[in-house]
Amino acid sequence: MFHAFMGLSPTLMIVIGKSKDLMWISIFGSILNIILNYVMISFYGVMGAALATAVSYVISKALISYRLYKYNKIHPITMNYIKPILMSTFIIAVLFKGLNNIPDSSLKLLFVFLMVLTSFTASLFLTKSIGEEDILLFEMIERRSGINLKIIRKIVRRFL
Repeated sequence: MFHAFMGLSPTLMIVIGKSKDLMWISIFGSILNIILNYVMISFYGVMGAALATAVSYVISKALISYRLYKYNKIHPITMNYIKPILMSTFIIAVLFKGLNNIPDSSLKLLFVFLMVLTSFTASLFLTKSIGEEDILLFEMIERRSGINLKIIRKIVRRFL
């Protein structure tokens, strides 16, 4: 989720010719991951490994985004990303709280998947986080696939 939130920062670093910076940040993130894993696994086991990896990943991505902003004033985090993520995170937290007492099953997994998909889609529309670029991308996909999605396009345009 964090990768999607931060956008294509590593790819943009390569495009603007800063692959060496990307390499050094990746090396730093890897070393940080090893150190954090060494410390955290002894205290928390597998959960410590997961936490250490997540922390090193977030720090590495934040450093990449900082360098990208420093070089080209490209900022990967916009309000159109933040609003639906915050709203759907809240909805998902409430959903998981309610489903906590239901035993795990394939049906529960399918239900959770559909609810997450529905909540994120609804949050995109309710927070008006769909921009003109998204519409253009949607139309390009429509042209290339040959499928007429005029009804969906009309619905999406209402929420601009």
